[in-house]
Amino acid sequence: PDGAFIITEKAGGVRIVRDGKLSDAITGLPDVAVRGQGGLLDVALSPDFANDRTLFFTASLPMEGGAGTGVIRARLAKDERKLEDVKIIFQMNKGSSRGQHFGSRIAFGTDGSLYFSIGDRGDMKRAQDLGDHAASILRIATDGSVPADNPFAKDAKTLPEIYSKGHRNAQGLV
Repeated sequence: PDGAFIITEKAGGVRIVRDGKLSDAITGLPDVAVRGQGGLLDVALSPDFANDRTLFFTASLPMEGGAGTGVIRARLAKDERKLEDVKIIFQMNKGSSRGQHFGSRIAFGTDGSLYFSIGDRGDMKRAQDLGDHAASILRIATDGSVPADNPFAKDAKTLPEIYSKGHRNAQGLV
């Protein structure tokens, strides 16, 4: 809100650019899986950032099978040197050793829900599997829960977080 920029660095760094000056790295994020196109990806400020100082990040995170896209929620400390109350609120269900197509962009809905994209992880067959988070736009609440009105929330054959499926590697989201 003060005109500064919060930026992510692929290797896992978070910094602030204010008045043309780059801050030291902000500490507190979990380790990210830096490989190929993967690492720390998008960052978005909470719609109420001026009051709650909450940030959301997407990143390729280490997991069984290799790495997969996840969402991290954290609060920026008042001194802007560290992240507090850091929590992984979502992690895709199937990891991969491939280094491409992690996605990922974040957008907030008018109802405050969190939308984010995950790529097909370099395996186009995953784009048609409704039991796989890959190649999807997903929608969750800011605490990581699934909104009851998600399109597939009541479909036992589809993961409830999926909002839209079949996206190769969405790099924009509005």
